[in-house]
Amino acid sequence: MPGRVWFITGASRGIGALTVEAALDAGDRVVATGRSVGVLAERFGEREGLCLIRLDVADEGSIAHAVEQAIACFGHVDIVLNNAGYGMLGTLEETTSEEFRTCIETNFFGTVFVCKAFVPHLRERGAGHIINVTSAGGFRPVQGFSAYCAAKFAVEGLSETLGMELAPLGIHVTAVQPGYVKSDFCEGNSMVIVPAEMPEYAEITGGIRRAMETKQVGQPGDPAKVAAGLVALGHSVNPPRWLPLGADSVGIIESKLADVQLDIDAWRELACSTYF
Repeated sequence: MPGRVWFITGASRGIGALTVEAALDAGDRVVATGRSVGVLAERFGEREGLCLIRLDVADEGSIAHAVEQAIACFGHVDIVLNNAGYGMLGTLEETTSEEFRTCIETNFFGTVFVCKAFVPHLRERGAGHIINVTSAGGFRPVQGFSAYCAAKFAVEGLSETLGMELAPLGIHVTAVQPGYVKSDFCEGNSMVIVPAEMPEYAEITGGIRRAMETKQVGQPGDPAKVAAGLVALGHSVNPPRWLPLGADSVGIIESKLADVQLDIDAWRELACSTYF
Protein backbone atom coordinates (compact mmCIF):
# COMPACT_ATOMS: atom_id res chain seq x y z
CA MET A 1 0.00 0.00 0.00
CA PRO A 2 1.33 3.48 -0.88
CA GLY A 3 2.39 6.18 1.55
CA ARG A 4 2.11 6.41 5.28
CA VAL A 5 -0.97 6.23 7.47
CA TRP A 6 -1.86 9.33 9.52
CA PHE A 7 -4.20 9.71 12.48
CA ILE A 8 -5.10 13.40 12.80
CA THR A 9 -7.14 14.96 15.58
CA GLY A 10 -8.95 18.26 15.14
CA ALA A 11 -9.22 17.56 11.41
CA SER A 12 -12.45 19.36 10.61
CA ARG A 13 -10.94 22.81 10.08
CA GLY A 14 -7.82 24.95 10.20
CA ILE A 15 -4.37 23.40 10.13
CA GLY A 16 -5.79 19.95 10.84
CA ALA A 17 -8.01 19.97 7.75
CA LEU A 18 -5.24 21.35 5.54
CA THR A 19 -2.84 18.66 6.79
CA VAL A 20 -5.38 15.97 5.91
CA GLU A 21 -5.52 17.31 2.36
CA ALA A 22 -1.75 17.76 2.09
CA ALA A 23 -1.10 14.22 3.29
CA LEU A 24 -3.63 12.76 0.84
CA ASP A 25 -2.12 14.80 -1.99
CA ALA A 26 1.29 13.36 -1.03
CA GLY A 27 -0.04 9.84 -1.51
CA ASP A 28 -0.56 9.03 2.16
CA ARG A 29 -3.65 7.59 3.78
CA VAL A 30 -5.39 9.50 6.54
CA VAL A 31 -7.70 8.81 9.45
CA ALA A 32 -9.32 12.21 9.97
CA THR A 33 -11.07 12.67 13.29
CA GLY A 34 -13.37 15.27 14.79
CA ARG A 35 -16.38 15.60 17.02
CA SER A 36 -18.76 15.34 14.03
CA VAL A 37 -18.34 12.88 11.17
CA GLY A 38 -20.92 14.92 9.28
CA VAL A 39 -18.74 18.03 9.42
CA LEU A 40 -15.73 15.98 8.29
CA ALA A 41 -17.69 14.51 5.39
CA GLU A 42 -18.89 17.95 4.35
CA ARG A 43 -15.30 19.24 4.34
CA PHE A 44 -13.60 16.33 2.55
CA GLY A 45 -16.29 14.38 0.73
CA GLU A 46 -15.25 10.90 -0.38
CA ARG A 47 -11.57 10.51 -1.19
CA GLU A 48 -9.51 7.41 -1.70
CA GLY A 49 -7.30 6.67 1.28
CA LEU A 50 -9.45 8.68 3.70
CA CYS A 51 -11.25 7.31 6.74
CA LEU A 52 -13.50 9.57 8.85
CA ILE A 53 -13.99 8.79 12.54
CA ARG A 54 -15.77 10.60 15.33
CA LEU A 55 -13.47 11.56 18.20
CA ASP A 56 -13.83 13.78 21.24
CA VAL A 57 -10.36 14.18 22.75
CA ALA A 58 -11.90 15.12 26.10
CA ASP A 59 -13.51 11.66 26.30
CA GLU A 60 -10.98 8.90 26.95
CA GLY A 61 -13.52 6.22 26.00
CA SER A 62 -14.13 7.95 22.69
CA ILE A 63 -10.39 7.93 22.04
CA ALA A 64 -9.98 4.20 22.68
CA HIS A 65 -12.83 3.41 20.29
CA ALA A 66 -11.45 5.75 17.61
CA VAL A 67 -8.00 4.17 17.80
CA GLU A 68 -9.50 0.71 17.36
CA GLN A 69 -11.45 1.92 14.33
CA ALA A 70 -8.38 3.60 12.83
CA ILE A 71 -6.26 0.47 13.05
CA ALA A 72 -9.11 -1.60 11.62
CA CYS A 73 -9.47 0.86 8.73
CA PHE A 74 -5.92 0.64 7.35
CA GLY A 75 -4.34 -2.14 9.40
CA HIS A 76 -1.90 0.15 11.17
CA VAL A 77 -1.02 3.79 11.88
CA ASP A 78 2.40 5.34 11.22
CA ILE A 79 1.95 8.95 12.31
CA VAL A 80 -0.20 10.32 15.12
CA LEU A 81 -0.81 14.07 14.82
CA ASN A 82 -2.27 15.57 17.98
CA ASN A 83 -3.70 18.80 16.66
CA ALA A 84 -7.05 19.20 18.43
CA GLY A 85 -7.39 22.03 20.91
CA TYR A 86 -8.58 25.57 21.46
CA GLY A 87 -7.22 28.83 22.79
CA MET A 88 -8.35 30.61 25.93
CA LEU A 89 -7.78 34.28 26.63
CA GLY A 90 -7.98 35.43 30.24
CA THR A 91 -5.61 36.09 33.09
CA LEU A 92 -5.42 33.56 35.90
CA GLU A 93 -7.51 35.77 38.18
CA GLU A 94 -10.18 36.33 35.54
CA THR A 95 -10.45 32.63 34.62
CA THR A 96 -12.77 30.46 36.70
CA SER A 97 -11.51 27.14 38.01
CA GLU A 98 -13.92 25.32 35.71
CA GLU A 99 -12.77 27.27 32.63
CA PHE A 100 -9.14 26.59 33.50
CA ARG A 101 -9.77 22.91 34.12
CA THR A 102 -11.70 22.44 30.86
CA CYS A 103 -8.89 24.07 28.89
CA ILE A 104 -6.33 21.74 30.46
CA GLU A 105 -8.58 18.71 29.88
CA THR A 106 -8.82 19.33 26.13
CA ASN A 107 -5.42 20.79 25.31
CA PHE A 108 -3.30 18.58 27.56
CA PHE A 109 -5.17 15.48 28.70
CA GLY A 110 -6.63 14.98 25.22
CA THR A 111 -3.07 14.65 23.94
CA VAL A 112 -2.14 12.40 26.87
CA PHE A 113 -5.05 10.06 26.19
CA VAL A 114 -4.38 9.81 22.43
CA CYS A 115 -0.68 9.11 23.02
CA LYS A 116 -1.48 6.53 25.68
CA ALA A 117 -3.96 4.78 23.39
CA PHE A 118 -1.50 4.58 20.48
CA VAL A 119 1.76 3.73 22.23
CA PRO A 120 1.04 -0.03 22.53
CA HIS A 121 0.28 -0.22 18.80
CA LEU A 122 3.42 1.70 17.82
CA ARG A 123 5.55 -0.23 20.30
CA GLU A 124 4.40 -3.56 18.89
CA ARG A 125 5.31 -2.37 15.39
CA GLY A 126 8.66 -0.97 16.56
CA ALA A 127 8.12 2.19 14.54
CA GLY A 128 6.05 5.32 14.36
CA HIS A 129 6.00 9.05 14.90
CA ILE A 130 3.94 11.06 17.37
CA ILE A 131 3.65 14.75 16.47
CA ASN A 132 2.21 16.97 19.18
CA VAL A 133 1.18 20.47 18.09
CA THR A 134 1.92 22.83 20.95
CA SER A 135 2.57 26.52 20.33
CA ALA A 136 5.25 29.16 20.53
CA GLY A 137 3.23 30.07 23.64
CA GLY A 138 4.07 26.64 25.00
CA PHE A 139 7.72 27.65 25.09
CA ARG A 140 7.45 31.35 25.95
CA PRO A 141 4.04 32.33 27.34
CA VAL A 142 1.95 35.36 26.45
CA GLN A 143 0.28 37.36 29.21
CA GLY A 144 -3.45 36.73 29.35
CA PHE A 145 -3.29 33.13 28.16
CA SER A 146 -2.56 31.49 31.51
CA ALA A 147 -4.65 28.32 31.04
CA TYR A 148 -3.74 27.81 27.39
CA CYS A 149 -0.01 28.35 27.88
CA ALA A 150 -0.01 26.12 30.97
CA ALA A 151 -1.60 23.34 28.91
CA LYS A 152 0.87 23.77 26.06
CA PHE A 153 3.84 23.87 28.44
CA ALA A 154 2.55 20.55 29.79
CA VAL A 155 2.37 19.11 26.25
CA GLU A 156 5.98 20.20 25.72
CA GLY A 157 7.06 18.33 28.85
CA LEU A 158 5.01 15.28 27.90
CA SER A 159 6.49 15.23 24.39
CA GLU A 160 10.07 15.48 25.55
CA THR A 161 9.69 12.81 28.23
CA LEU A 162 7.70 10.49 25.96
CA GLY A 163 10.35 10.89 23.28
CA MET A 164 13.03 9.74 25.72
CA GLU A 165 10.92 6.73 26.69
CA LEU A 166 10.05 5.69 23.14
CA ALA A 167 13.23 6.46 21.18
CA PRO A 168 14.86 3.13 22.21
CA LEU A 169 11.75 1.40 20.84
CA GLY A 170 12.07 3.00 17.41
CA ILE A 171 9.34 5.62 17.90
CA HIS A 172 9.91 9.34 17.32
CA VAL A 173 8.16 12.16 19.17
CA THR A 174 8.20 15.77 17.96
CA ALA A 175 6.75 18.88 19.61
CA VAL A 176 5.75 21.41 16.96
CA GLN A 177 5.50 25.07 17.96
CA PRO A 178 3.58 27.12 15.38
CA GLY A 179 3.63 30.89 15.64
CA TYR A 180 0.66 33.04 14.66
CA VAL A 181 -0.97 31.33 11.67
CA LYS A 182 -3.76 32.81 9.53
CA SER A 183 -6.51 30.37 10.47
CA ASP A 184 -9.70 30.38 12.48
CA PHE A 185 -7.75 29.74 15.69
CA CYS A 186 -7.50 33.45 16.58
CA GLU A 187 -10.70 34.44 14.82
CA GLY A 188 -13.37 33.11 17.16
CA ASN A 189 -14.06 29.50 16.19
CA SER A 190 -11.20 28.09 18.24
CA MET A 191 -10.64 30.88 20.76
CA VAL A 192 -12.54 31.28 24.03
CA ILE A 193 -12.41 34.72 25.61
CA VAL A 194 -13.35 34.40 29.27
CA PRO A 195 -16.26 36.76 30.01
CA ALA A 196 -14.83 38.12 33.26
CA GLU A 197 -12.74 41.20 32.54
CA MET A 198 -11.11 42.99 35.46
CA PRO A 199 -10.14 46.66 35.06
CA GLU A 200 -6.92 45.99 36.96
CA TYR A 201 -5.63 44.10 33.90
CA ALA A 202 -6.80 46.58 31.26
CA GLU A 203 -3.32 47.84 30.43
CA ILE A 204 -1.83 44.34 30.59
CA THR A 205 -4.25 42.33 28.45
CA GLY A 206 -6.81 44.86 27.19
CA GLY A 207 -5.05 45.28 23.86
CA ILE A 208 -4.97 41.59 23.03
CA ARG A 209 -8.61 41.24 24.17
CA ARG A 210 -9.74 43.95 21.75
CA ALA A 211 -7.64 42.43 18.97
CA MET A 212 -9.19 39.00 19.53
CA GLU A 213 -12.73 40.39 19.80
CA THR A 214 -12.37 42.33 16.53
CA LYS A 215 -10.38 39.57 14.83
CA GLN A 216 -7.51 41.95 14.21
CA VAL A 217 -4.67 39.73 15.36
CA GLY A 218 -1.57 39.79 13.19
CA GLN A 219 -1.14 36.29 11.73
CA PRO A 220 1.79 36.11 9.33
CA GLY A 221 1.84 32.32 9.05
CA ASP A 222 0.45 30.63 5.93
CA PRO A 223 -1.65 27.66 7.13
CA ALA A 224 -1.13 25.76 3.87
CA LYS A 225 2.64 26.01 4.33
CA VAL A 226 2.31 24.88 7.94
CA ALA A 227 0.34 21.85 6.77
CA ALA A 228 2.96 21.10 4.11
CA GLY A 229 5.63 21.41 6.80
CA LEU A 230 3.83 18.89 8.99
CA VAL A 231 3.65 16.41 6.10
CA ALA A 232 7.35 16.91 5.41
CA LEU A 233 8.02 16.29 9.10
CA GLY A 234 5.95 13.11 8.98
CA HIS A 235 7.99 11.87 6.02
CA SER A 236 11.32 12.60 7.73
CA VAL A 237 13.55 9.61 8.45
CA ASN A 238 15.24 11.39 11.37
CA PRO A 239 12.72 13.94 12.70
CA PRO A 240 13.63 16.58 15.29
CA ARG A 241 12.42 16.64 18.87
CA TRP A 242 11.28 20.25 18.48
CA LEU A 243 10.14 22.11 15.36
CA PRO A 244 9.08 25.76 15.50
CA LEU A 245 7.03 26.76 12.45
CA GLY A 246 7.17 30.43 11.51
CA ALA A 247 9.87 33.05 11.81
CA ASP A 248 7.92 34.57 14.72
CA SER A 249 8.05 31.26 16.59
CA VAL A 250 11.78 30.91 15.96
CA GLY A 251 12.33 34.43 17.31
CA ILE A 252 10.14 33.83 20.36
CA ILE A 253 11.99 30.64 21.26
CA GLU A 254 15.43 32.15 20.70
CA SER A 255 14.56 35.15 22.89
CA LYS A 256 13.40 32.84 25.70
CA LEU A 257 16.61 30.83 25.51
CA ALA A 258 18.65 34.03 25.65
CA ASP A 259 16.71 35.33 28.67
CA VAL A 260 17.14 32.04 30.53
CA GLN A 261 20.88 32.23 29.93
CA LEU A 262 20.94 35.83 31.23
CA ASP A 263 19.29 34.78 34.49
CA ILE A 264 21.61 31.81 34.89
CA ASP A 265 24.63 34.02 34.38
CA ALA A 266 23.36 36.68 36.80
CA TRP A 267 22.45 34.19 39.53
CA ARG A 268 25.03 31.49 38.90
CA GLU A 269 26.78 31.93 42.27
CA LEU A 270 23.59 31.44 44.27
CA ALA A 271 22.33 28.75 41.92
CA CYS A 272 25.48 26.67 42.43
CA SER A 273 25.78 27.31 46.17
CA THR A 274 23.17 24.88 47.45
CA TYR A 275 25.21 21.69 47.59
CA PHE A 276 26.48 20.35 50.93
